[in-house]
Amino acid sequence: MSIVRRLLVSSARSYFRNGLCMFACTAVVFVAGCSGEKKIPTFPVTGKVLTAEGGPVDHALVVLHPQSSNTAAPKPRGTTTADGSFELSTFNTGDGAPEGRYQVSIERWLRKDPNESPVNHLPPNLASPATSGIEVEVKSGPNALDPFKLR
Repeated sequence: MSIVRRLLVSSARSYFRNGLCMFACTAVVFVAGCSGEKKIPTFPVTGKVLTAEGGPVDHALVVLHPQSSNTAAPKPRGTTTADGSFELSTFNTGDGAPEGRYQVSIERWLRKDPNESPVNHLPPNLASPATSGIEVEVKSGPNALDPFKLR
């Protein structure tokens, strides 16, 4: 076999081996990344949003903001029904919230006319967890929060 031919065959084998190795490494990383995200445990959380007079607030978005310094922590949320009740979801519908302390924000965005932009129909301080003044703690097991009475 000539030297040139040996070099070409050797180079082809080397490229094939390197390509196969790259494919195998990529497959391992892909499978490891898709093998199921490790989700932190969640616990059922229910509650109600009421007006100052005690009436239900429907179509309000309730969001729990973790008090931890982890900015990537999930923010459980739920929307109130006609009777003002809500059920929180974090990863899946109705799965609840991770254990911990939270600040709460509540907003109710509605539009009077389909051609207009929606407007928040609740006091502006409730839209921010820093100014709402509402804090809750989620514990392991089912959690029925005290009603949030808007003031």
